[in-house]
Amino acid sequence: MNNMPDHFFVVSRYNEDSSWIRDYTENYLIINKGEPLPKGFKTKRLPNVGGNQFDIAWFICKNYKKLPETMVFVQAFPWDHCNQERFDQLIKNTEFTPLESYE
Repeated sequence: MNNMPDHFFVVSRYNEDSSWIRDYTENYLIINKGEPLPKGFKTKRLPNVGGNQFDIAWFICKNYKKLPETMVFVQAFPWDHCNQERFDQLIKNTEFTPLESYE
């Protein structure tokens, strides 16, 4: 695992490969709207409605009184919005940071 801050990752997934999350943290929840993941992944099954914005709102509402100090809300394949090199830099931030790049 990289030397990353102890962010809590909330990963919005349909059917993407989410195995990369284990390279970043053990502190995560995959909100799964697609096919089941193999055993060992920390998942919450939700109906396939809305986009990742629905997942963000759901997580905040369900955990409002016990929210983690810092959270990363990310799609299950984040590198179509932000290349991995830039992602690895931005993910170290502890304040609000959009995870995107414009190469």
